[in-house]
Amino acid sequence: MFLRVLRAFAFHLLMLLLLSWAAGTWAQTSGTMTFSASDADLDYSQTTINRIVGGQTFSVGGGIQSGGLGFDAPGIYANESGNSVKLTITAPSGYLFNLVSLQAKAESPPVH
Repeated sequence: MFLRVLRAFAFHLLMLLLLSWAAGTWAQTSGTMTFSASDADLDYSQTTINRIVGGQTFSVGGGIQSGGLGFDAPGIYANESGNSVKLTITAPSGYLFNLVSLQAKAESPPVH
């Protein structure tokens, strides 16, 4: 019984430490990655672009096969043809980010 309680305590302590670490990491990089039509790197010539948020570099990639990354009225997109269009967001190792405001849209469904 004592061993079970000790294991449960150790698990809760570990979870608390992990949550504290994650909260500290997020707080260090708190910010918003933004894109606009005036961004020089969103002219369909780049397949990877970088944005610095909270001193850390985050990357967005896509449009590798036929067009690069661009910006249109709804936002950033990967100019790609075919059924396997990918827009990849890469964060530094150990960092968390919120995808609540991320939306996906396609000219012909479905979006996965």
